[in-house]
Amino acid sequence: DAVAEFWKAPAVLRSNFRSDILNKVVAEMMACPASWSFVTAMRAVLRSAQVQEQQSHSEQLETLSQLRVCWATEPICTSVVISFWQRYLCDLARLGRGDPEAKAAHLVLKWMPLKADRALPGELLCTMLKCGFTLLNESPCANRGRPRARAER
Repeated sequence: DAVAEFWKAPAVLRSNFRSDILNKVVAEMMACPASWSFVTAMRAVLRSAQVQEQQSHSEQLETLSQLRVCWATEPICTSVVISFWQRYLCDLARLGRGDPEAKAAHLVLKWMPLKADRALPGELLCTMLKCGFTLLNESPCANRGRPRARAER
């Protein structure tokens, strides 16, 4: 049986969530379909997906550039989640005032500081928890298809 986990983004990201950016990011990701990659999976086993936490401004911009390159690599299961959030945060950073690249680097390094081409599931889950994402115990549809207890009928 397959298990599905449902996660809730941190409140600050949910409070101003932009469905227009969501739709744009999903369309971009679907426009470049790729198959699961054994090479990417081996990279995940051999290399860490973590990025350095304390960085200068120029190092943050270089890291963001490297993370964008990771989006184009053939995926593994974790790649989709990581590249979605990083793309979403980069597009969000383009709104408002200030340097969009600096804002994007700050947001990505705060909320999803992983390389999408090498994160193992455990690294992704630990990073999401550390960054304020919350694992929900039950989905809204968790009980669908299960027989109800006598008292619920």
